[in-house]
Amino acid sequence: MVELDSEKPGVELLQPTYTRGAAVKVVGQVPQVQVKPAKWTGVSPKWSQGRLNKKIDETIQNDLELQSWCTEILEVGHGDRKAELWWPKMQTKKELIDSCTIIIWVANALHAEVNFGQYPYAGYLPNRPTLSLRYMPEPGSPEYAELEADPEKAYLKTITPKLQTLLDIALIEILSRHASDKVYLGKKDTPEWTKDTSVIDEFRRFGERLGDIEKEIVEMNK
Repeated sequence: MVELDSEKPGVELLQPTYTRGAAVKVVGQVPQVQVKPAKWTGVSPKWSQGRLNKKIDETIQNDLELQSWCTEILEVGHGDRKAELWWPKMQTKKELIDSCTIIIWVANALHAEVNFGQYPYAGYLPNRPTLSLRYMPEPGSPEYAELEADPEKAYLKTITPKLQTLLDIALIEILSRHASDKVYLGKKDTPEWTKDTSVIDEFRRFGERLGDIEKEIVEMNK
């Protein structure tokens, strides 16, 4: 799941009085930090709560499929971090709502920001090499002398090899593209996705909230 770490440089936890009850703000970064809290609170808590309010703690605790899914995430997917205290126990409705909110958030707003904005910078791999083939040279070593004599040559010998560079650039370009069949958050590509009118009404309200947030973002960018 997502761990909010207020000790990391440039990150501060915010009080609910911040715009739309933002959970976190990255200080001194791109203007999108003002957008992400708005998108986050558009998803949480109303959409997750709207769908899960009928659940009760006992139902969640006795849901074998849900509990097995959580156990697999903890024991198999993140076995190296399973002792961390911040993992949800998945025993209460609030824990289920928070978990669903994080999944929705990571899969759309966060993922879109990371992907679609990276190619103009990362598409030129020397800006952000994916690996280093050598340690930083020590003064007095042959590698250090090479760095002093021709920094560009030494740098290119250190970063990602040519073949892997081509593969990385191709991957970054693909990740940065918008799929022709994409479906935006709050939309559905098939009208018959459910016959449950309560779900349809809640989803409509969810889409309207996202529409309001979109208008706010447009105004912020003027």
